[in-house]
Amino acid sequence: MPWGAGRSVPALLVLAVAASLVSCGSAGGDGSGTAFARGIEQALVAADGRGIRVPATPGSCGRVTLDAEESASRVVLRLSLEADRDLVCPAVIRTVMASTTLEHPLGNRDLVDGDRSGRSVPFVDGARLHEPGRLPAGYVQRGDGIDSGIGLSGGDGSPLWARRYEGIGGRAPLVVSQCTCDPAAHRIWPARSHVDINGRPGTIRTPADDPDNGSYAVVWTEGALGFVVMSADGGSARPAVSTKDLLRTARSLHPRTRQGGGTA
Repeated sequence: MPWGAGRSVPALLVLAVAASLVSCGSAGGDGSGTAFARGIEQALVAADGRGIRVPATPGSCGRVTLDAEESASRVVLRLSLEADRDLVCPAVIRTVMASTTLEHPLGNRDLVDGDRSGRSVPFVDGARLHEPGRLPAGYVQRGDGIDSGIGLSGGDGSPLWARRYEGIGGRAPLVVSQCTCDPAAHRIWPARSHVDINGRPGTIRTPADDPDNGSYAVVWTEGALGFVVMSADGGSARPAVSTKDLLRTARSLHPRTRQGGGTA
């Protein structure tokens, strides 16, 4: 999924839908922007240091924009929602990714929330992400996001970066996630067996309430980084990714390669 190409880009990605009708009264009837009460909790920064994406949870009819104000020492982000107070919309629970592009790379500048008294925004540096060298046959990348859907995040509030891959023939999706945390120390599926990931101890995990529904996660740490490679089909009829393929993908992860050689 490409990064935003302008100063302010509307968020597009809908992840979950509820089933009733409500009034979208989050903003004034004139469509003026309203700041999010929870502020900006985490961000993804592109490998080039200019693209920034943040998650938000607006109503179904809301239009989310992300703006950035740059100075020599910091970048101030402001997330706003535009909606019509009188418009009746489906009650949708969704997470969207709002994007903006900086004039200059973030570098060593502070990233702060302009609507939360300058509170620092934890972020994942895209230049330090690992990527798989091997995927199951027919799988292609579909997008980046935050949180893999298993309730995992850093204990210090650091975000979990997740890259989603889709397979041909309606196969269950595969998600590769990374955080500056120990995944095993947080809310995650219980361990079912122990595995070796390139000389580092790891575990294979399945849902506690239905361990045989075709959902698996391979979890391990590498220094200060925690990794999760998972596939969850929710018990549907979609062909699941095998634990053998998950382990191959996990063992193929490597630091991102910079253009011109070397690692990020």
